[in-house]
Amino acid sequence: MTFIASVIAKDGIAVVADSLVSSFTETLERADWEDFIEKNRAVAKKKNGFSFSEEEITQLFQTKPSHTKDFENKLFEYDDYTLISTAGSAIINNKRIVNLVAEIKKKTQKNKRSYRQQGIVRKIEEFCEILHQEVSAHMNEHGSIGETTFIFSHFDKNSLTPHVFKVSVKPSSDINSVSINTNTVKELIVCDGQPGIAYRILYGGIIEGLEIKNLILDSLKQELGKNGIVEGKQLPNGFFKSLDETQTMQIINSQIKEAQMFHISNISLQQAADLAYLLLKVERDFQAYTKEIPTVGGHIKLATINENGINFILGKSIIKPTRHL
Repeated sequence: MTFIASVIAKDGIAVVADSLVSSFTETLERADWEDFIEKNRAVAKKKNGFSFSEEEITQLFQTKPSHTKDFENKLFEYDDYTLISTAGSAIINNKRIVNLVAEIKKKTQKNKRSYRQQGIVRKIEEFCEILHQEVSAHMNEHGSIGETTFIFSHFDKNSLTPHVFKVSVKPSSDINSVSINTNTVKELIVCDGQPGIAYRILYGGIIEGLEIKNLILDSLKQELGKNGIVEGKQLPNGFFKSLDETQTMQIINSQIKEAQMFHISNISLQQAADLAYLLLKVERDFQAYTKEIPTVGGHIKLATINENGINFILGKSIIKPTRHL
């Protein structure tokens, strides 16, 4: 996992990213297995023994981080007034994200004069056109792809206006279905990766309400699945997505935006940098008190963009080695 965030100020944008990369494995915890056995004990007595299908046992396994690696670059300079931060897959089409972004940058900025005359929206469109080709090639070779997010943080030096865009590669196992979505972010703070604690600090009960809604939706999927009711067969394709896009969901999203605008508005670039780093630090430090493998941390990059361009506050250069006495 990871943690990236962009915080919009009245005079620029602050962007932060960690450097840990997690490897995942399918795991069955002993406590989960014992709980499963206990729930089926009554049925086993009637049938004179336990009987489980392969599918039932497979569903008990959960994808969890197995180990992490440090110093993965997740924050890149795309041009003099644009930063890209990433979360999700570390590799697309057998290319590490840092190399993939550098390759796209070289192709789109081959003609410097033409590139500079383009607006940020067109620049992102060109980025996505090449990204789509890479994702398609990845799907053809591997048959599936995980979710990856690219957050573009841009400052328009002419209008002195900050802009944030989110480009999302949707996970898929269908070679004929490659989806890359681009959205203009209207919120003052956009986080991705593993922002659970940060969002609770910012939005409190609103996020808790959203999590309860998601738990109910997940529980519904599991119960229907146990009875053989799945999308594409007994249920129409997109059934769960339609539940996700109800009026209730729209109201929750609206409340989040209003809460953010009310509590965090008209802050300085210094305050934005302080807040971006604080959100990452809280997410990272809290993991020291959990039993899970840390998935946020390592080498931290923190940068700002304003009318003077990009300024790296942390992580731009190699740091002095620590002496162990």
